[in-house]
Amino acid sequence: MSSDLITRRTAPVAAGRPFTWRASLGLGAVLAAAIVAMLWLDPYSIKLLAKIFALWIVVLGLQLLITHAGVLSLGHGAFVAVGAYVAGLLSLSGAHSLWLMLGAVALACIAAGLLVGAAVLRSQGLYQLMATLAVAQMAYYGLQSLRALGGDDGFALTIRPSILGDWSLESDGALGCAAVVLAGVCAALATRLCRSEFGAYMQSGRDDERRLASLGVNPFTVKLVAFVVSAVFAGLGGAMLAHLSRFASPQLGHWLFSGELMVLVVLGGAATRLGPLLACAALVLLQELLAQYTDHWLLALGLLVLVRVLWPVRGRAQP
Repeated sequence: MSSDLITRRTAPVAAGRPFTWRASLGLGAVLAAAIVAMLWLDPYSIKLLAKIFALWIVVLGLQLLITHAGVLSLGHGAFVAVGAYVAGLLSLSGAHSLWLMLGAVALACIAAGLLVGAAVLRSQGLYQLMATLAVAQMAYYGLQSLRALGGDDGFALTIRPSILGDWSLESDGALGCAAVVLAGVCAALATRLCRSEFGAYMQSGRDDERRLASLGVNPFTVKLVAFVVSAVFAGLGGAMLAHLSRFASPQLGHWLFSGELMVLVVLGGAATRLGPLLACAALVLLQELLAQYTDHWLLALGLLVLVRVLWPVRGRAQP
């Protein structure tokens, strides 16, 4: 597998396209409908919907990295685990500010993204893919060794964050609404970034690093920044996933979870930001509905990916 294989299927057009109100209104309508649904659905459905949007945050970052920067990663589960564990530690310590949690998760993922990116981005192709896989496994076994935090079993989160003072997100509906809003902010930031000058640098470096270097721009720096941004998105999504389940587990860092994230990018494509959302919905619903009857529910997801690759959706991609 190479970056060219995926980016040819899902590559967006160059940055700098005019602002499209239709896409923005569509995204706004989806977010508004999700928030309204949080007020009417039963608790079980609210958790499923919130999980879809929290997972979407993670996939948005990986979509940015793969389809725009041309960097493959089988290790982004490690950053999801970092976000979950930072959120969990803050919960255990009694720190219940949502803004403190988001800031701490972002800083931790920036540091981890810089450290990991500086190492893995020096390789290319299959070697780069294997390097990120190794990172995921090191994170997984490293978290397993933390006996004070439950080791292989993980640990439970005691309290959920609050926005301002006593305005707590303790209920599933309130936390779900926060996940939807955060996902909308991340989608808007990803779109803005891809339409900016930096977005043009990312795509130019993806297509031809020597051409980008001839413009006086360091391709390694561009990819490193994209890697760090993607890591922050993964960490924020991981923090929301941990609070939704009230649990942080080292399984989030396993390479199999990272592989699922990569599959969601392929399934969702790069035509819109809503593509990965639909892919996340497919994964969560298939898991919840089919897992009751069979342990081989991933076969259904595999068939969806096969159909998506063999018969790709036609049309102009939106950065």
